[in-house]
Amino acid sequence: MTSKAVEAYVMLDSTRSVAQKIQHSIIRLYAEKTNLKVSFYGAEFKGFESKHFQLTEYINNHPLDHFILFSIYQIYDKKNGFNMNLLREATKKNKKLYFAAEEIKLCSSIDVENIRSELIMTHVNIINRDFPSGFL
Repeated sequence: MTSKAVEAYVMLDSTRSVAQKIQHSIIRLYAEKTNLKVSFYGAEFKGFESKHFQLTEYINNHPLDHFILFSIYQIYDKKNGFNMNLLREATKKNKKLYFAAEEIKLCSSIDVENIRSELIMTHVNIINRDFPSGFL
C-alpha cells in the first residue's frame, strides 16, 4: 500500500535559463519519485528573482509546507551567494524545500547546515571561474 502523496507548491525558475517545458518535466518526475503532488505553480516576478518576494510570501503565509523549486540556483545571487537566511527561515517554520534538478531536500535546520559548506564552495568556484584570464 502506497502512502498518499503530499501536496506541494512549485516555484519555477523565472529567469528562463531552462525552458519551462523542461522545468515542468523535471519537476513532475521529481514529484512522482518523492511522493509529492503538485497543487499549483508560481514564479518570481521577472527582474526580481533574487529578491524571493513570492517564495518568502508563500513560506510565511501559505498553508502548504512543501515547496518544490526547479533548482537551488534560484536562491543564488552572484554577488551574495546562496540565500542561507531564506533556507534557515523556511526550515524554522517547518517548511520543506525540494530542489528538483539537483535532487536536494531540506527539511530541517540540520539539513541546511549540512549543505552550507557545499553551497559556499560552489559560490567560491563560480566567482573564481568568472575572473578574467590573467587577472591573478
